[in-house]
Amino acid sequence: MLVNSSYTLDHLVDLYFAQRQINKKKYFASYLINASLAWKQLFRNTIYAVQTEWVPLKRGTPYNYVDIPKGSIRFFSASEVDRHGQIVPLYYDSLLNIIPKPTDKKCGCNQCDCSGLCDDLNSVVYTTKLLFTINGVDYYEKDWVKYCKNGDIIEYREVPTKKYNDFSGDGGDYNDDYNDDYSTQPPPFSDYTIVTETFQKVICTLKVKPCGCPESIPENEEKVNGCCASFFPLFGHRHRHHYESFLGDINSNHRGSVKMSECGTKLYYKQPIHHGHRGHEHKLPDYLLISYQLSGEDCNTSVQVPELAEETMFFGIDYYSKRFNMSFTRPEREEAKYAWNDAQNKLLLELNPISLEWLSNIQDAVIRY
Repeated sequence: MLVNSSYTLDHLVDLYFAQRQINKKKYFASYLINASLAWKQLFRNTIYAVQTEWVPLKRGTPYNYVDIPKGSIRFFSASEVDRHGQIVPLYYDSLLNIIPKPTDKKCGCNQCDCSGLCDDLNSVVYTTKLLFTINGVDYYEKDWVKYCKNGDIIEYREVPTKKYNDFSGDGGDYNDDYNDDYSTQPPPFSDYTIVTETFQKVICTLKVKPCGCPESIPENEEKVNGCCASFFPLFGHRHRHHYESFLGDINSNHRGSVKMSECGTKLYYKQPIHHGHRGHEHKLPDYLLISYQLSGEDCNTSVQVPELAEETMFFGIDYYSKRFNMSFTRPEREEAKYAWNDAQNKLLLELNPISLEWLSNIQDAVIRY
């Protein structure tokens, strides 16, 4: 295994001065800035140096998170260690909601956050059921529930009903056939009016807080799920019927998922819902292994540049020292730019050599399109 030596930025600037036969170091600081710009360009787009670091997991809202290390510009992966000591990557879930949706307090309480059961019970919907149709008009039964401050959940029903004005009827059919002998007469009991009857009953009673909002405890959860499940929105988290995922389970290792924050400084971690090995609860990790790329912003005289990038750095220092210097002509500045780009391409070829066998296979491949 080859071990390459390295040079500091100030040493590279000294070597550049020696090749340019510059005796005075009047503009040494300026050339050192140019060297840092060249190194940052190489570090970002050519060398692709990857840094791996264990970062502690912190508690936060809406999920626990780890701080992205300072100076990183690309996030590659997050991992944790399984029970065998092996590194297991975590799934990056772009659909994970990390920005909580603002909620309006429909109950009007100002003493608690009104989340959980309180928010759910104030978001119920009413259900309908078609009872009958008369003269092309549909009549529906409407059901809904209402939460009271004393903890009672009351179910209300509005049922359309036929209210008969008299019960005399008519003579009826005298023959055993399928025709009405009294077809010229109105149907039996036809003198009625459609009225709506309202019914109510207490279906369960919840334990409440001093402010009147329901407590988010397992006992209340069980009562609400058993009595009011059909009154929650169809795609709500409390609705009992769930459809299978269209694409199936794309996070099959059940190690949790991560997503980057909008500001790019935090990586949120969502603990898996499924149980761990043999039904045991998945343990929350203390650290996450983060792989990222540094930006090279903190360039100074102590930055270590690998030996293989030495020649490329010389062309970089030369280009950055000439691009805004009007004492050089435009062709000279353009030539320095082309030489700098060519040096970067040569460094890429050196870091990523092309296999001649692979190249020969490409030449012999059948052209299908």
